[in-house]
Amino acid sequence: MKTVRSRKAPTAYVVGASYVVFALFLFWSLIAGYWQGVDPFWAAFVVGLAMVFYLLRVGLELLFFDRVEVTPDRLTQRRLLGAQHTDLRQPNLADLSRDLNGNRYLVLARVGDKLPLTAVNLRYLGNAREVGQAILEAVRRHNPELVIGPKLVQRLGEPPYKVFN
Repeated sequence: MKTVRSRKAPTAYVVGASYVVFALFLFWSLIAGYWQGVDPFWAAFVVGLAMVFYLLRVGLELLFFDRVEVTPDRLTQRRLLGAQHTDLRQPNLADLSRDLNGNRYLVLARVGDKLPLTAVNLRYLGNAREVGQAILEAVRRHNPELVIGPKLVQRLGEPPYKVFN
């Protein structure tokens, strides 16, 4: 059985490293200010520590842990805090979406459900086109009536892609 695995784009390493460096700088600033006797506003200190952990998590995830694997039956997204497995027999709607940071997501959902089944971030994948085509082909194999959004068709082309042949 063929598996399509994601590859990181060079920008993922640059952005991930900058998040980690900024988190370490922010942490050092908080500690240095405390050592110098600055009486911090404790709410700001707690928010600063929360930002340190958030930036470290996102940076480490981009650098080392963010992986996508597509097989004809399953989509697996490996993250820092675990893996998410999605059965590709369930979705009947696929579309492209963006968040406030400009990240592009391939969203898989069921018509009528309020929440999507999964969303795959394509922004930092070096082979985003191949991964997206593999996901759509695997879903279409199980559900021939898959509705694909026009933005997604414009970006990836019209199926079939012949990824799993």
